[in-house]
This record gives sequence, structure tokens and C-alpha cells, in this order.
Amino acid sequence: MAPRPSRLLTTVGLVALFFVLYSIFFTTSPVPNRPEKVAPGSFDPFAYKDPNLEDNPNSDRINAAIITLVRNSELETILYSIRDLERTWNHKFNYPWMFFNDEEFTDEFKEAVQSEINAKCTFHIVPPEHWIFQAGLTAI
Repeated sequence: MAPRPSRLLTTVGLVALFFVLYSIFFTTSPVPNRPEKVAPGSFDPFAYKDPNLEDNPNSDRINAAIITLVRNSELETILYSIRDLERTWNHKFNYPWMFFNDEEFTDEFKEAVQSEINAKCTFHIVPPEHWIFQAGLTAI
């Protein structure tokens, strides 16, 4: 005689419940690179050393650069963005920064930007014919 659907459903439900309880209470998964004892307030999550750093020969780090299209007049805005990216992400990878402008960068701009970045910085000029919209294209 075949089991009743309610008995089968109850059995499957109990097996699933026991599996979940076992997974929660009887298995452990170690946290990699976790400090053993940390004084309250002294752990810096941004100090974690990622295995994908550029000086690791077995790294999965890809070759890339941060490309920025910016004018001299936007110095304060770009410094805010640079600080945020460097603090939260690029300090681990040191991807180079490439800055593009439609005119020569001022010395003030170069010095301010380079003081915020540990990685290599390069400054480039975009020719005027590449800076403007071509005929037939509309700006959004």
C-alpha cells in the first residue's frame, strides 16, 4: 500500500528541518585571515590584506587603470572622489590613474591629485576634435 501524501510530506519536512538544524549547530566554517583577539575599536576593516594585491605573483588581479575625464576647475570634486576610491578600494590594488582634460593641467591640479594617490598618475590632453560632439550627434 502506498504511503499517504500527508505522511510523505511530513517525513520530507522533518528531514529538511533536521538538515537545517544540523547545518546551523553542528558545522563550522572558518573565517579566513581573521585576527584571533582584537581590542574593541581597534580593528580596521580597510587594513585587510587582499590576496589579489599587485605584488602577489599568484594574484587574480587584472591589468587595468582608473580613467578620469576632468577639468582643472573640478579639482575639489575629483579630490573627494579620489579620496573615497583610495580609502575604500584602490589602496589595496594600486591601479594607476589616468587623467584626461581638454587643456593642459595646472601645476596646482597635478600636485593636489598626486598627493592623494599612492599609485602612478599620468596626465593627458584630449585634442579638441575628440572633445566636442560631432555633427549629427545629440547630447543627452
